[in-house]
Amino acid sequence: MKHFIVFSFLFILCLNVAEAQTNANIAGPENVLVVYKQPSDQNDSLGLVSQTVKNYYRDVRNIPTSNIVPLYLPDTAITIGGVTHPITIAEGGNIIRDSTNHINGTWYATRHAWKYFYQYVALPIKEHLINNNLTSTIRYIVLCKGTPFYIQAACDSTNVIANLAVDGLLAMLGTNNYDILLDSIYNKYRSYAVPNYHVYPNYYQQMQITNPYYNVDQNLNMNYRFKPGVFTRSWNGHTIKLDYLISHLDGISYSMVKNMIDLSSEAIHADGYAELVNRNETNILFN
Repeated sequence: MKHFIVFSFLFILCLNVAEAQTNANIAGPENVLVVYKQPSDQNDSLGLVSQTVKNYYRDVRNIPTSNIVPLYLPDTAITIGGVTHPITIAEGGNIIRDSTNHINGTWYATRHAWKYFYQYVALPIKEHLINNNLTSTIRYIVLCKGTPFYIQAACDSTNVIANLAVDGLLAMLGTNNYDILLDSIYNKYRSYAVPNYHVYPNYYQQMQITNPYYNVDQNLNMNYRFKPGVFTRSWNGHTIKLDYLISHLDGISYSMVKNMIDLSSEAIHADGYAELVNRNETNILFN
């Protein structure tokens, strides 16, 4: 996938917004949700690696069992309005790919890959949060190697509208009527889904959803540590809630991911860790 991370559309250009002070405690294991690809069988090498990453991170960071979410991510057919497209998990688990649009090389994205994202990724996470009374406890959603980064709803190009990273969408998972919000975002993007989209006036203003958490504590008074239910943004009639920060446990190999986990574990026991968290958390986009 060519430069797939470039089009992570949400929260890139941001406004400075002062929200209510949060003064939340530094997050602990109870505030972290770990998501992994559940192996379909013993031949599912990617699922087995994802499960191994999950197990190692869970044990090192003492993540509660209730904070673990398995995702079933099959290659399957999605039908919308009587039209069926095969959807695959491509490129080492990184991409939710509409195979029909990919093969045809079309700029004109359809909703099939987005529906897959909602049905197989967003909805299971949201239901887990609700069913385990975690909606206001979780602050960070950690995606293990094997869970997709990106929705490819049209051809393989960074310039295609409606191809985008999933992080921003998952960050807004606590928004009321989340499925309707996804439709609104898709429809807004789809309305610009032509090769010369950049000629439209006010394109970026129309598409941009600004990050309500960005730079809220410019003076580093440490009164705005991230927590759910505080930071919101109005967009196209929706009150978007930024309830979760998203991170990835991913790398070329399991050993690379394991090393990353080990280094982070060492860091949390180092002198000055709390101060570092205080300073960094007020200005990060996704954890």
